[in-house]
Amino acid sequence: MMIGIKAEPRYIPIDYQESYATIKSCGKRCDILNIIYDGSNERLVVTATNYVSWYDDPKWDKNTNIPRTNYYYQNKNGKQLLFWKDEEEELELGLEYSGEKSLPKKELIKIARSIKAEGKKLD
Repeated sequence: MMIGIKAEPRYIPIDYQESYATIKSCGKRCDILNIIYDGSNERLVVTATNYVSWYDDPKWDKNTNIPRTNYYYQNKNGKQLLFWKDEEEELELGLEYSGEKSLPKKELIKIARSIKAEGKKLD
């Protein structure tokens, strides 16, 4: 069986030398796609999953919501994290950025908005 999750950004504001994808199964009809962009001093990881997390998962903490958006932002251990849901495709998506300098939240949102997610299962 193959998965049909796609979530590549059209806007990538970092200089990267290598990009690759990994796929991990998280159970029956549950997959996680990671697309990694590695630069010499920074890294961007785009994650898409058809796993539906619990409403009380810490990533959906209302205190981390960026006002007037559907994005949730956290800064943990030197990594900037942005989470959101694509209700139409029934996917949860995320960005993880790490580098010498932080990216403004507006820049992370710009990356997120450039992603056309697709989450149809292929049998």
